[in-house]
Amino acid sequence: SGKRLWKHFAFNWIIDGNVYWWLIRNSRGQVVQMWPLLSWLVKPRWLKPTSFIDFYEYSPDGLSIQIKPEDIIHFRDGADDPDNTRKAMSSLRSILREIVSDNDRSNFFAALMKNSGVPPLLVTFKEMQAGLAGSEGREILQRLQSDIQRRIGGDERGKAMVVSYPMEVKQLSFDPESLDLRKLGFMSEERFCAVVGINAIVLGFGAA
Repeated sequence: SGKRLWKHFAFNWIIDGNVYWWLIRNSRGQVVQMWPLLSWLVKPRWLKPTSFIDFYEYSPDGLSIQIKPEDIIHFRDGADDPDNTRKAMSSLRSILREIVSDNDRSNFFAALMKNSGVPPLLVTFKEMQAGLAGSEGREILQRLQSDIQRRIGGDERGKAMVVSYPMEVKQLSFDPESLDLRKLGFMSEERFCAVVGINAIVLGFGAA
């Protein structure tokens, strides 16, 4: 459908900076079909320096298909790709660090929520008990660690925990209220919108 075609166009345009449509012709040379191709599977090729594009190499599922230039509609956005000057370079390549950082932020937020919003803890004993020495003591500490992790991050989180050793629990970093995680994504959103040329309001970003 036209809706799917233009969604495919926008996706490849933003991600890769190149959009390729393959024209299928009948025996009389008339165009009867038009297939959008995934841009990262298509590469313009030339056989000698004096040629611009001799053919487009389409590589689906490890195959190599040569398509004549007149059977490809090639839309380009942005500057020339230094690795292949016959195609464009996506503007997103300039902000890959921001995209990776935004993914890390989402993973961090998911980890906080998975553990009931509690960052890692440091548990220390005020007085080292004699029973905690040796291999038997290590087993006790491992069981205690598993119990603490289960109570703060597992299905039993929120339940009371009773221990027979005097201990002190310290929070290694911050609590979720001391850091507005939503604001961390504003810079990534602003830079993404700047390079793709789409207003943040249109995308529903908080940076707007």
